[in-house]
Amino acid sequence: MASDAAAISALVVGAGALGSVYAWRLQESGARVTVVCRSNYAAVRDRGFRIKSEAFGEHTYRPSRVVASVDEAVADGSRYSCVVVCTKALPNLGDPSGDIGAALASPQTTVVLIQNGIGIEEPYRARYPRNPIASAVALIDVTQPAAGTIEHGSRTVLLAGLYRPEDARYDAAAGAATLGALSAAWCAGGIPCTVVDRVQGVRWAKLIWNASFNPISVLA
Repeated sequence: MASDAAAISALVVGAGALGSVYAWRLQESGARVTVVCRSNYAAVRDRGFRIKSEAFGEHTYRPSRVVASVDEAVADGSRYSCVVVCTKALPNLGDPSGDIGAALASPQTTVVLIQNGIGIEEPYRARYPRNPIASAVALIDVTQPAAGTIEHGSRTVLLAGLYRPEDARYDAAAGAATLGALSAAWCAGGIPCTVVDRVQGVRWAKLIWNASFNPISVLA
């Protein structure tokens, strides 16, 4: 597994609570991981992520590289096999797809969206039609109470699949190969990651769960 993961060069955009855990376990499997931090950039640059996890114990995770922007991540000529987007999807506030363009110079780079929501893939598909897009649903309990300090429970499950693999504008076989390698690497790092054929059904199932569970949690 480690030798396969060593071929992965991942750019994780949005290394907050959720992104830090998936970046950490991917790097633990042998992948090279660059993280784009925002509000927690200075803390992570200086001392890494301090993670307290029921599943994996207490660790200080230092990514292969910490940057403040996607432009910085590619300024030295670095290229990535995948760009993993872990920011919140807020389509009512704008289109975030343009933020990762500098890292998608190659059509072989796969975009992986680990975000909640329905229809979040379309802005990326419209902007980057030659790049494979994978859609992923995360089942994870994690918070960031302070910059670079991560508190994680026991769940880390990922369910992922290619978005519109029938679209002839991109190389679906290459996207499937990258997604398969990522799945194997995450599994090797202790995160159950399953590649599914109908990922949109999984998205709707989680949306329905969130719609019922979240209001009950607030009221209780």
